[in-house]
Amino acid sequence: MLLSIDNHQYYYAMRLRISRCCHVIRALSPSDKVVFGVRARLGELQKLPHESFVPLVAQEIMLDETASSEHYAGTKIRADQLKKGARVRMRNGLEAIVVKECEGNTLIAKVFGAFTETGSVYAHNIVATEADGKWVEVEMTEEQARFYREVQPFFDGNINLDTIKCK
Repeated sequence: MLLSIDNHQYYYAMRLRISRCCHVIRALSPSDKVVFGVRARLGELQKLPHESFVPLVAQEIMLDETASSEHYAGTKIRADQLKKGARVRMRNGLEAIVVKECEGNTLIAKVFGAFTETGSVYAHNIVATEADGKWVEVEMTEEQARFYREVQPFFDGNINLDTIKCK
């Protein structure tokens, strides 16, 4: 999911337009609130006659989980309860189909992104699943939540590598 929008018809129309040609720059003029996150890197220095700047280059558009939680039905399901064939939404906004059920902290899923790939997905990367035509929030087991707290600093870049001792 690229955008979290109250108006689902608008969301699916935009997603269809973007998927047809994702390399075209286009302006968005939604009537509703549009919330999304972007993981970016610094580009190369650009020099113009009256200014110089370093652009941010978007690498990934992510779902804003706090804004999107209002779109999920009131019930929740644990990641270890996801069955083969379940349609899931991942933390980065991509959707996937569960190929093999959760074993510990991972499950096997067919992920639909720029390319369709099948592989291991951390349970903490699954935020929702579709049940009876509605999106239901997915929560972690205690073991998965503990693992997520341990590895999250690595993913956020908030770890001092000098403090890690190798055996």
